[in-house]
Amino acid sequence: MFDILGKVGAFFVGVGAAITTLVFPVNTPTTAEEFQVKINDLSNQIALLTEQLNKQEQLGAGVVQAQKFKLSGSGISATAVTIGLQSFKFADNATNIAIADFQGGVGYGTLEPGTSREEQVQFTGVTQNADGTASLTTVTRGLTFSGADCTTSSTLGKAHAGGTIFIISNTACFYSNFPSKSETSTITALWRFPSSTARMARVDATSSLTGASATILVWKEYVDTVASSGAADADTTTKGIIEIATGAELASSTAAGGTSASLVPRSTSFSATSSAANVVPVVQNANGLNSVFINQTSTYAWTGAHTFATSTIFNGSSTFNATTTFNANVVFATGSLASSSIPKLSATRASSSAGTTSTASTVFTPIDGASATLTTGANRAFVSATGDMQCGAASVEGYLDIFLDGTSLSNASTGIWQFVYDVNSMKPFTVNWLTDALTAGSHTFVLRVKIQDAAKTCTIGRGVNNPPLVLNVFEMYN
Repeated sequence: MFDILGKVGAFFVGVGAAITTLVFPVNTPTTAEEFQVKINDLSNQIALLTEQLNKQEQLGAGVVQAQKFKLSGSGISATAVTIGLQSFKFADNATNIAIADFQGGVGYGTLEPGTSREEQVQFTGVTQNADGTASLTTVTRGLTFSGADCTTSSTLGKAHAGGTIFIISNTACFYSNFPSKSETSTITALWRFPSSTARMARVDATSSLTGASATILVWKEYVDTVASSGAADADTTTKGIIEIATGAELASSTAAGGTSASLVPRSTSFSATSSAANVVPVVQNANGLNSVFINQTSTYAWTGAHTFATSTIFNGSSTFNATTTFNANVVFATGSLASSSIPKLSATRASSSAGTTSTASTVFTPIDGASATLTTGANRAFVSATGDMQCGAASVEGYLDIFLDGTSLSNASTGIWQFVYDVNSMKPFTVNWLTDALTAGSHTFVLRVKIQDAAKTCTIGRGVNNPPLVLNVFEMYN
């Protein structure tokens, strides 16, 4: 009897703690016969459970085959969408399992398999943690155990304790993703066939397509036997047969060819640079038409307005019967102005229509309203200033000067114009100056005044009933 009990104990050790549903007798056997009956009963239960586990723990979903796993921590609630596992590795216990290992990035598994608390789940994410544990994320709980389309049921989701068995398994929902040859199925992904004609998709026999749906796939024989001669000629509203046009037919605007079908050009009839006859010009990458398409020996009468935005050269006789605007230099290649160019020049004006500037300064001081900025080429500038002046003492001596970009044009202490005015005498003045050649760019011209005696004051600007002070600057052609 003790030998029998030893064998029973060894058997239980071999099976291990995973067998949690064995039924032990309530009453302890007292004879060898009773022990043998109980042992046989327990052996049958153990064999059945062992067979179930061996079938389940080696199953895989998609392309993953793995051992059974255990829930980490305290387990999960009936509605948790993340499942924590003590580890999630392949059978080598070293290689992490990733969601990319599952077909279509979707995994299926079973919690507490082979028990009344069995639950089927789906997950689309796997997180491998630094401490060796893992988390299944975006989990769909309580999946139904049958049906072509897998659905979830709140009554099938259950709470599972820490240490609960979890396996990757070929569940009912997993198999519902595969089409059956005896059922109508919709393929949502791309199915490719080998390029070998021996393995291409085919039909077993041909049949009539009369009245068939326009979306049905047809076989090669059917396509080969469709006669193009039975199609209609194409036009602007009907697709059909066309004929390729020759260059001459394109040039003559011929509508139909010898087959009566509409004529259309081929790509060789178009060109961006060719000067050959009977080709269609194409705009180049720079959005312009190549000049070879324009007959440059013909006479043209331009009746509309034309603007030349870059340097333009006239090598022959040209007649302008209306106002012509040039936005760049005009170069003359022949005639009395040969090798000459007339640049486009600039001008500006500054004016003080109200107010005056009073000063007793002995250094040149800017006059209000007498500052002008002009952008020029490498040319000279003519500066002209006119206005009125009145001094508050007898024999007041002073000077006017023009400053270019902050520097005196006269480069003299007496400026470019000297005046002596009597008391309360309002007199006009005019100052002119032609500069040397300037550098191309923006320049500022300022009219300034100074008084020789700081005890005396003069007022420059507009007097009563007098014209305003004006500063004009003109760019001059060298």
